Amino acid sequence: MTEVVVVLPAAPPGVVPYVAARSEERLLPARLVHRRAGAGIAYADETPHDRDSFGVPWVRPRLLPKRRRGEPRLQDVHPYRQRRAMLNMRCQVCSRPPADEAGPHLFLLRSTGGPVREGERTASPPVCVPCAGLAVQLCKALQGGQWVAAWVRHTPAWGVRGTVHDPATLQPLPGRYMEPVEYGSPLAAWTVAARLVVELQGVTAADLEREWAVLGRTRLEEEFTRVADLVTA
Repeated sequence: MTEVVVVLPAAPPGVVPYVAARSEERLLPARLVHRRAGAGIAYADETPHDRDSFGVPWVRPRLLPKRRRGEPRLQDVHPYRQRRAMLNMRCQVCSRPPADEAGPHLFLLRSTGGPVREGERTASPPVCVPCAGLAVQLCKALQGGQWVAAWVRHTPAWGVRGTVHDPATLQPLPGRYMEPVEYGSPLAAWTVAARLVVELQGVTAADLEREWAVLGRTRLEEEFTRVADLVTA
């Protein structure tokens, strides 16, 4: 179990990660129908923006100005911001773009008893090094050293997490909410996506304690303050 080093300053109060959902960002109601061109589901009033580049329809979250988004729901993720962060490899906390678009990118995952594996799949977007120091303090799933980190060279889209629907009734199948579904699989045509899932390739274990120590406490405090100015509720 990894311990957070003493050099890590306390997270400023009120920090809300970029991908976190808020109370007024409810999903918009939409009627599902059978797709006219081929098997699968579609929205009755579907637009070109409802599907991703792999042809999978996505939920329709409300997109509001920050001042109108309501109270943070740190346990939930906003589908659009998660997808945007993953597609553009933006930090899931501060939304800062990567210094090098070619990578490697830092991924911070909940520990399952071992290091991040080659080919592992995740719906958790990358983080920058300073924001990793915030995430291990703010995210309940990561607190107490329950995390692992890795630098990742390539992150091809693998599929989605979403709700699988019955091909006959178009009703959500019981227990099939937020199910991982691979692009191109038979289930993909009957799934409404809510998260983008990528595969981690070119994985190298990250020593975050060393990364934070290299930055030093003063630089980390400056970075935490900068992030807080951007994402404080």
